[in-house]
Amino acid sequence: MRGIGQMARASGLSVSALRFYDRAGVLVSAVTDPGSGYRRYAPDQVHAARLVAGFGAGSRASASGPRRRWPRPW
Repeated sequence: MRGIGQMARASGLSVSALRFYDRAGVLVSAVTDPGSGYRRYAPDQVHAARLVAGFGAGSRASASGPRRRWPRPW
């Protein structure tokens, strides 16, 4: 089992993104300690996390790509 920091490093997602995806039900941790709230991820969840990270990278790349600068009319 991996802690959230180890999962973040292995997947390319930030710790806050992992927490967000857990709350949203997209990438739910295998075990969450009821007392501390610490999330633990199973080894087979790394692949799914990398897929989620890849989906996000595609949308960020297109959103942050070069912008066209049209000539100003004045």
